[in-house]
Amino acid sequence: MRNRRVIQARLRILHVTISFACGRYAYTMKPIPFLFKKIRQYDPKMLWMMSANALISAAYPFIWVLVPAAILRNYQRWSVQQVIILVVLAGIGAMLAGFSAAWLKGNYRMRMNTVRYHLIRDLTRVSLKMPYSNTLLPKTLDDINFAHSCVSSPYQGAGMIMLTLLPLTGEILGVLGFATLLTALSPWILILIFLILASNYLIARSDTRYMEGIWDEYQGPARRHESIQQFMTDPLRKKDILLFNTFEMLRAYLQKYARLRYDLDVKVSFRHFQLTSVIILIDFVRDVLIYGWIIRQFAFGAIDASVFTLYTSGLISFMVVSQSLIQNLVKIRMETNRFRKYMDFVIPLEEEITKDEAYLAQPEEDTQAPDILLENLSFTYPNTDKPVLEKLNLHILPEEKLALVGENGAGKSTLIKLLCRLYKPTAGRILLAGKDIWEYSEKEYYRLLSVVFQDAMVLPFTIRDNIAMDTTVNEVHYQDSVDQSGFADTFRSYPTKDETYLLRILDDNGIDLSGGERQKLFLARALYKSESKMLILDEPTAALDPLAEREMYQHYARYTQGRTSIFVSHRLASTRFCDRVAFLKNGRITELGSHDELIAQRGEYQELFEIQAKNYRQRQGSESFTEAGDA
Repeated sequence: MRNRRVIQARLRILHVTISFACGRYAYTMKPIPFLFKKIRQYDPKMLWMMSANALISAAYPFIWVLVPAAILRNYQRWSVQQVIILVVLAGIGAMLAGFSAAWLKGNYRMRMNTVRYHLIRDLTRVSLKMPYSNTLLPKTLDDINFAHSCVSSPYQGAGMIMLTLLPLTGEILGVLGFATLLTALSPWILILIFLILASNYLIARSDTRYMEGIWDEYQGPARRHESIQQFMTDPLRKKDILLFNTFEMLRAYLQKYARLRYDLDVKVSFRHFQLTSVIILIDFVRDVLIYGWIIRQFAFGAIDASVFTLYTSGLISFMVVSQSLIQNLVKIRMETNRFRKYMDFVIPLEEEITKDEAYLAQPEEDTQAPDILLENLSFTYPNTDKPVLEKLNLHILPEEKLALVGENGAGKSTLIKLLCRLYKPTAGRILLAGKDIWEYSEKEYYRLLSVVFQDAMVLPFTIRDNIAMDTTVNEVHYQDSVDQSGFADTFRSYPTKDETYLLRILDDNGIDLSGGERQKLFLARALYKSESKMLILDEPTAALDPLAEREMYQHYARYTQGRTSIFVSHRLASTRFCDRVAFLKNGRITELGSHDELIAQRGEYQELFEIQAKNYRQRQGSESFTEAGDA
């Protein structure tokens, strides 16, 4: 009875161990069925190309192993003509097999790149769709860089797995075929061969496992090194680099992170050299033992010349194919581990995006501007303890024009990003027309929102594309937006009008806009979204000259007609055009009311307004004095 329990316990342990091992192996090899699924989805012809290449590559090595052995075995019975015919046929077969294998490999690689480009597209999509707050996390940035490395090169990750899968099946068939051919050898020789192959696999796998162990350590220095390189080679940065002679400082930082990468590369290379030396030594001992035994058998007459030729050439081919198989097995194991990081990053985000698009509520069609309600809104940046915003409560009425003011660091920009759904609140919520903004689909919410940021993006496309931000353009909305923003006067002076390219990336004759012209472009882009019901202007006059600023204030009511608007500015004089002013300090709204009401309260808003007004009057007086002196 006791022995039965012991046996049952051992069987359970064995079952758990095997289940764990199988589960771990299935998890490790998960990228392969994932890639086969993608291959079937994007280019199923790759599958029959794998099958054809497997048969050809498995048969090819046998041609020059079997033919010489057959000639030696039958040279007394065959005529010279028969031998020549056999050699010619074997040569033609080898040539056709070689040409076919080369064609399959080239065509397969081209098709493999198509699958890889789709994977790059998927990564780009989830990177753009993932929560904006993720960009604040260094680990996420490293994950994106690593995932990109898994698909950007055909020699890493997905590309290397697909390239390795092409010869892998043929090599497996070849090893099995040669093993069958060599069964007449001593069983001890066959056991020795397979033990040595197994040891070589384990040693090579130890080498790649060491490389995998430093992947995470390598990512930080690699990302920083590449960022500095991009910064140094960016033409837009050249002006500052030249004027402030910062080349030496930038080079010092570049060398710092290059050294960190180099040190890790040296560690990997030294480890690889050590283990490769061990494999070479083992192979040398293998060759001495096996070929010594075959030569001994031939010398003592145990085998004739044809069998000797068959064994020697067969063993050489077997070793070559089996070593290639081991290398590819090790390589595919390492690259599946690498590509699994791509899958771990992309698949959860894809599922989340799909779920959001499928299940999030759609706002009802409403031509009225919505109200915005902040309820106990708080936000703290990741890896920090101090809240940037703390328990904000504010009700913005439909079509109200609210000015958001305060000193630097008060939380204005953070609040704007929360309203834009770039960050999720740490606590509290934002309601749009009585519904939490995170209950709306992303597409529909952003359809209702127009924003003008200070540091908005200028695309290297035409002015028209930069305003419409789409491949199709509504001409009525387009003309209204460029006229209202005042940007039409800028581009109509160009020879190609709004078909003029910005920057010099896609067109060598592209133009660079001034700060004020960019601000008008961003305003035109926001106004083009005529269906939007919220307008957020973040320091829209920062780069404008006084005349353009005054013109914008005069038209501000027209910009915001039918919209609920929020105007962020450091210049308190601009708040006269708004219905109410919210003064932020240390993440809280300390004063709220119209401009005149806040001036009458004689609080911090009034104090800051007087300081700005005094500085403005002094500047105006200084300019008048200078003009009088020049006269």
